[in-house]
Amino acid sequence: MKKYLRYFYLIFALFAICPSWTTGGCLGAPDLIVEIISPATTEKDIKEKFVIYEENGVKEYWIVQPNDITITVFILDIRKYRINVCIHVAPN
Repeated sequence: MKKYLRYFYLIFALFAICPSWTTGGCLGAPDLIVEIISPATTEKDIKEKFVIYEENGVKEYWIVQPNDITITVFILDIRKYRINVCIHVAPN
């Protein structure tokens, strides 16, 4: 694996920032979800999870695509996601 991809993987991990936590996990919709897309589950991650997060009120959703070296940031705006920014990280 190239150096910049290793660095890219270290910065981002799947995580959620929730308004409150219980012993059972997140209470309510997370404010932020950052997800690294796997080549094996790309379609599910981009289509199915996108709709689930949107319908459940996740305020901000980042899709990290290591193969394309891109990060797409979606912001929930009146119950629909809009692209806030799409970043392409150029290799050194």
